[in-house]
Amino acid sequence: MVYENMTPDEAMVLREIMQTIKTERDEYLEPKQVREIVPIEEWISNRYYVGYDGMKLYDFWKEHIIDIFKKDGEGNDGNNYDEVIITGALSTGKSTASIFMMLRKLYELSCYENIPALFDFMPSSSVVFIYFSITRDIAELSGFGQFRSLVDNIPYFNDNFSRNKNLNSILRFPEDVLMLHGSKAEHSISMNLIGSILDEANFFSDGTSRTSANVNYSEVANLYTSVVNRRRTRFMDKGVDPGLSILVSSAKHSTSFTQQRIEEKINDPRTKVIHSKLWDVKPDKYSDKKFYVFKGSELLDPFIVEDVPDVNQYLESNDKQIFNPEYFGVEEVFQQLSPVDKQFFEPIPIDFKDSFEMNIIKALQDIAGVSASPVGKLFTSRSSYREACKEELSHPFTKDAIILATGTETKLSDYLRSSYSFKNKSVPRYIHIDQSITTDSTGIAMAHVDRIETVDNVSKPIVRVDLMLRINPPRPPKQISIGKVRDFVFYLVNVEGLNIKQVSYDMYASSESRQVLEEHDIPADTLSVDKDDSVYLTLVNLFYEQRVEIYGYKPFRLELFDLVHNRSRRKIDHPPESSKDVSDSVAGAVFNAVNGDISPVSRGEEPASSFLDANVSENIREVMWTLDDLLR
Repeated sequence: MVYENMTPDEAMVLREIMQTIKTERDEYLEPKQVREIVPIEEWISNRYYVGYDGMKLYDFWKEHIIDIFKKDGEGNDGNNYDEVIITGALSTGKSTASIFMMLRKLYELSCYENIPALFDFMPSSSVVFIYFSITRDIAELSGFGQFRSLVDNIPYFNDNFSRNKNLNSILRFPEDVLMLHGSKAEHSISMNLIGSILDEANFFSDGTSRTSANVNYSEVANLYTSVVNRRRTRFMDKGVDPGLSILVSSAKHSTSFTQQRIEEKINDPRTKVIHSKLWDVKPDKYSDKKFYVFKGSELLDPFIVEDVPDVNQYLESNDKQIFNPEYFGVEEVFQQLSPVDKQFFEPIPIDFKDSFEMNIIKALQDIAGVSASPVGKLFTSRSSYREACKEELSHPFTKDAIILATGTETKLSDYLRSSYSFKNKSVPRYIHIDQSITTDSTGIAMAHVDRIETVDNVSKPIVRVDLMLRINPPRPPKQISIGKVRDFVFYLVNVEGLNIKQVSYDMYASSESRQVLEEHDIPADTLSVDKDDSVYLTLVNLFYEQRVEIYGYKPFRLELFDLVHNRSRRKIDHPPESSKDVSDSVAGAVFNAVNGDISPVSRGEEPASSFLDANVSENIREVMWTLDDLLR
């Protein structure tokens, strides 16, 4: 023993020294509160703690910050949430509010000595805050630079917890509490990251290309998720996390990740979602008079609500009961909508109606703070579709989809029902073929103008679809037979006696077929339904105007209601799990029929009297709908 060769007095002195060392060591390893933590209600409104800038915070944000940091049910200080997601309109102070939230967290730490011991870290450990941005320059111009300016001008921090002002790229506070900036998850590896701010706007610019934007979306999602998970593994103690992660996203820069994160955390009591609207943040600046805007859904694009039929448009798209406008006004309808339905409509101060009329997508993003996209479903009216399906019309083929392979004797005409007969054979028919060979299906459709109806002295064509069919590719090495598809056109002319006025193909693999058809006096041309949205808009407008007649055909119905319309790019596309081979062929055939020369060429049958108007062709062109007409 160390005491064996000591006198009793020497041993007593040594024991006292050892006890003193142990006591001092234990005190060093224990956190010690050196200042009272001022309640958040007082702190957020006291210039000494938040500076002049903090005094200018909108009451909207002060109330939310108080909610985050107010005492819990047992009277303890600390944040009631470990994650805050802030979305909303431009110019509402979202980024500034997030910085004051993090300042409060820094302030609470500053009231202790031996800060690492609060979390059972080694005494030499750093406790780190980080502000994420894509570059150092952007960090300087945005939140990181603003954070540094605030702590340099707030009296409390200058008096009690001043940073090392010889360093500006890193903010170093007493006891090695750090505020950093970074752009990747790797920048926070091995750090005791107690707080972070990620503002999506710092990762995108108006000039961001579509490809790089998709990369950025993925980077933001991975970065934020990684940071939150790393913080929780370091600080979580018996289900309580003293850290704070903040995700800031304006509607203009909002990604699907932000919306997904909100949906995932909607029932998490430790996550606070704040949606800032201009009129909520600055209530004294705007009128109490409101108008309603439909914010958009998977089925419908946003629109201004002017009357009850506008609301019915949304209800109808979801197969819900509509309201009779003769008995209900708009306000009465909104009072009877369910909470689920009401969430799709936003009351907007009348001050902003001009902005919404000029550009509803931009106004929803910038003013209402709603993440609206110019991409939506092309067609949603199931009642219009049902109205177009006529009982007297039927599918000419024995199957909904066939395989027409090379190296076999089977012809396309073999699938025609023996009992089927085409009517009014002399009427000009228009065929469109969406050709494919190995991977996608081929779509073929035929249409004609069945009659002309005059409404308000305007002649309007009624287009009837004769046939539509999906031709699926066979197993390799066989392919869809291009020749057999083309030969079906000759069958319709020579056997069925139809007046085929025009055959159109998309560009793919069509040159030889068009040459062969032309050599046999059948006009053939190319028509790309993907060039812009005009071909499809013709089709959907005929549906809405009840001027197209079809038969019930499941492949077409499924494709039609799946189609996606990118208004800004004027493109029609389909979801990854869907297709548009049949709908392309129908849209092309209908488009050609409406725009074609509809004077019949008699093949032994008298033309319908409705075709005798010499001005019919010009009238049809006059009633064609354009994109501007649709959006008007």
